[in-house]
This record gives sequence, C-alpha cells and structure tokens, in this order.
Amino acid sequence: MKNKTDNLTANYNSFSLPIFWAQVSLLVIVFVYSYKDVLSSLVKTWLGRDDYSHGFLVPFICLYLIWDRRDKLRYISIKPNFLGGVFLTLLGSILFLSGSVGGVLLIQYIALMIVVPGLVLLLLGLQYLKTLTFPLSYLILMLPIMDGVLDKIRWPSQLFSATMTAALLKLFQISVLQHDNYLELPNVTLEVARECSGVQYMFSIIAIAIPLAYLTLRKWWQRVILLSLAVVISLIGNVLRITLISLWSFKGGDIHGPYHVFQGLFVSAIGFIFLFIGAWGLNKIQSSNFNFKKPTIIKEALTDSFSINIKQFNRVWILAMVVLTGVGGYLYLYRPQPIPLRNSIIAFPNIIKEWTGDEYKQLFRVNGADYEITKAYKNLSGDRIMLYAGYFEFQNQNKELIHYSLQKIYKNSEVIEISIGLNNSIRVNKTILRENEKNFLVLSWYDLNGHIVASNYEAKLLTTLDGFIHGRTNCAVVAIYSELDHPDNLKELLNNETTFIREIFPILRNYLP
Repeated sequence: MKNKTDNLTANYNSFSLPIFWAQVSLLVIVFVYSYKDVLSSLVKTWLGRDDYSHGFLVPFICLYLIWDRRDKLRYISIKPNFLGGVFLTLLGSILFLSGSVGGVLLIQYIALMIVVPGLVLLLLGLQYLKTLTFPLSYLILMLPIMDGVLDKIRWPSQLFSATMTAALLKLFQISVLQHDNYLELPNVTLEVARECSGVQYMFSIIAIAIPLAYLTLRKWWQRVILLSLAVVISLIGNVLRITLISLWSFKGGDIHGPYHVFQGLFVSAIGFIFLFIGAWGLNKIQSSNFNFKKPTIIKEALTDSFSINIKQFNRVWILAMVVLTGVGGYLYLYRPQPIPLRNSIIAFPNIIKEWTGDEYKQLFRVNGADYEITKAYKNLSGDRIMLYAGYFEFQNQNKELIHYSLQKIYKNSEVIEISIGLNNSIRVNKTILRENEKNFLVLSWYDLNGHIVASNYEAKLLTTLDGFIHGRTNCAVVAIYSELDHPDNLKELLNNETTFIREIFPILRNYLP
C-alpha cells in the first residue's frame, strides 16, 4: 500500500517541472484558441477607447503580481479541487457560449472572470486560488464592464471641469460666461463634452495606482490615500488641460487634430508623474515609521510540505482540456442562420396616411446593420418625425446590435406603453437625447421576430435563447424621434410620435420577420 501511495504522490524534489509547464502551456494555447474572438475584441477595445487604453498593461501587471508571490507559490501543495473547479469552469463556459451565441460581449467578459479562477481551482487547488485572488481580480480592470458606472460620473465631472476652468480663466483676466458645460469666451464658445470629462483618464490612472499602492505601501490608510490622490490628480489634470485649450483658443490657436490628442495625453502623463511622486512620498513616511522587512521563506523548512498527486492532476488536466476544446469546437462549428427581411426595404412607403417622407441624415445609426430604413416624415401641419430602423440578419462576435454605442437611447430612459390596436400594446423606451446642442424626444424598441422589447437586457436574453433553440440571432432596433425645441412642447411631441407609431408599426411588421 505504501508503494502505491508513493507512486501517486510526489514531493518537490521528484516533481517534473518540464512536464508540468508543458501541460500548462498546452492548456493556455487551447484556452487562447477557444476564447480568441473575445480576446481579439478586448484588444480592439484597448486600441479604440481612451478609457481602456491601460488594458494592454493589465495582463503584464497581473503576471508580475503572480511572480511577486513566487516564493510562496513554490511551496504550496498542488491539490486539485474537483467539485469547485468543475462547477466554476462549466458555469463560465456555459455563460461564454451563451454570450457568443447571443452576441453579448458583456456576458463573455463576465465568463472570462469565472473560467480563469475556475481553472486555477480545478488544476491547482483552493490554496493556490486564495494566494492568487488579488492578481486574478485585478484582471477585471482590463474588461469594458464599467460603462454604466463611468457614465454616471461623466456629467458631474464635466460640470466640475467647466466650473474650475472658468475660475482659472478669470484669474488670467479673461472674460468667460459658463452655461452648464459650455464656456463662452469673447471669441469662441467651448463645450466640455463627454469625451473631455476626464473620466477615461481617471480610470487608467486608478488602474495603475492599485498595483502601485499594493506593491510599495504596507498600511491600508496609505493605500487609500494614494488611490484618492489618483482621483484628485486626474480631475485637476483634466482641468489644467481644458484651461490650456481655452487659452490656446482665446489666442486663436487650433484645438483640433493631433494637437488635441496630445492635450488628452497630457492628463495621463501628469497623472502618472504625480502618482509615482505620491507613492514615493508615502513610502518615505512609511520607512521612517518602521523598518519593514519582507518575510523570507526558508526552503529547507517548506520542501517537505509540498506534494502533488500526479495522477489526480493529470485527470483534472485532461478534463480541463476537454472542456476548453469543447467550447472552441462548438464555436468553430456554430453558424447562425441568416434571416432576411420579408420584403425589400426599397419598397418602403414614402407616404403613410397624412405623413410624407424622404431620405434623411440620421441622428444615430447602428454600425454593421445589414439593412437600414432612414426617413424623415412630415404631416400636413408641418410636424417633422424621423424614423430609423436597423436590422441584423444575424449577430456574432464582431457584429452585434445590442452594443454600448446604443447606450444613449436607453440610459436614463423610462418605459411607456403605447396602444397600437384593439387589445394590443407595446412597451417602448422614452428618453430625451441631446445631440449637437439640440434636444430630441426618442421612442425606441427592439423587435425580435415579433417580440417587442424595450429592455436591452431582455433583448439580449431573448437573442441568446433564439440562438440556442432556433439557431437564429436576427434582431432589429426601431427609433422614432423629433426635435424638442422647448420643454413645453414635450406633451405635443409625445402625442405626435405615439400617433405615428400606431400608423408605422403594422407597416414595419410587413418587413421585419
């Protein structure tokens, strides 16, 4: 019996590291292949969005944080956790497949944060997962899942930046009049737009401040101070940037083009410089208070505590390979069925009862739509209403309807019910959208094979279920809107738009599946 146990279990000295790393490397290769679409989407996000440009650094910082624990990890016994590991890995895999089939990136991102710790728990055990909790949790900062939080603080940040900039300009004896986020200078009016709120740079600075505080500071209050300093630095840096832009504009300089990009990078550069100065200063305070010594690990005392059940590890490794290969194979073979329109949109009517329409440049559009209807209609009274309908024959990783770019038509919205016939009604989103210094009353909804949905979350769920059950992910978004030139006209505009919806809805149903 003793010999059999010895064959199953190895200590550190008899453990074959080359074979172990070969197995890990092969698992990583299969993981990257299976999740290649969502990983490539992440890279595109990092390249295309300032608020997630720090994403390129996050994986490397995570690896460094793991390497920083190398002495402790070296002597933790590998004890695969079958039940917990299988549960997390399968849960994450199912969520990932659901997000992939339904074309919902958010679900895929969440799945990543479940699968990775699930694999660690399955292959290495609970003690490894506890030790790696912080590095693995840090990976969340590379995922674009904070849009809802960031959107809530953009407007306050815009107002703060505009107010502080106006105060600084007055110190330079420059006449300035502030209206919310607009700054009226003698020769130019500047808008502190969403993109100029500074929130995107704040998020990047905080993403660097977290590991910096963790690695250089030992007291919790010092770490809190450094993270708070990161927020203050980003806000002040953005105010200085807008002030410089205002001064440059006042002197007749051009604020657009590459120079504007440089001004944006100014906030990050200033933020990182002062962030490291702050960490250095707090570290000096820390060193003067006490002499911190990193605990050393005595190899001789811990060598015998390391063990690994080689056969058990090989079993869970094979299981992990099967799960990851199954995910990759399913996605490789899965092809959603394209569902065309019932009729050609070329024949979409320009005259609908008292409404006469023509082509019109839309306020917004859905990128990647297979078909679009863009028309502006007028009635005999001169009321003008715009119609936009974007239709996808199918959705996949790089072609999704329910996207963050549509956030503006359903954030801060309320759901209202509109009667469209006898004992029949639909629920739509109602929101006030401000674009190009104008306000628009927007009523919008999703149409999924006759299911009218106002909530984007419900639309995502139905799309996913349709993909699994029927092999289709087609969907349409419809928006009816008109300019709101005065708040007192809101009720009249709402009546006009609801009347128009009752007349246009049965016509749309003749075109949408």
